[in-house]
Amino acid sequence: MQSTKTPSPQKLSLQEVALPYMPHTKLFPILSKGCERLDLSTWEHPTKDVMIQRGVEIIAVQLCSDRTYPIFYVNFPYDPQGQTKDYFYPLYVAMKSANGNWPFAFVSMKDQTIIQISTDQDGAIQTEFDWF
Repeated sequence: MQSTKTPSPQKLSLQEVALPYMPHTKLFPILSKGCERLDLSTWEHPTKDVMIQRGVEIIAVQLCSDRTYPIFYVNFPYDPQGQTKDYFYPLYVAMKSANGNWPFAFVSMKDQTIIQISTDQDGAIQTEFDWF
């Protein structure tokens, strides 16, 4: 008798994971300026080290706006709308420094939350939240 075993589904590599389409968000104008998805297996940057050290699961990274605006598609170990003083604010500070004080965004896939990080003229961190 032949085995009728169903083949197990193949797991997509992180490079193949579809990124969300977010036309009604404040991030969309940046995304529509031409973004390049990076190969995570070869990507090296101080921001990657910061995220790994803090337990952030990196799903994908895009460089937008002439490669000056990174968008990090991630899963956080905590809710980004929860307590920010102990986990998120130090993460934002470390990421800002690792990114050379350039603005960037997190797209939290499991929370469907976008967090755009920038600094004001005094260097203070500014966060702007949006949802998709």
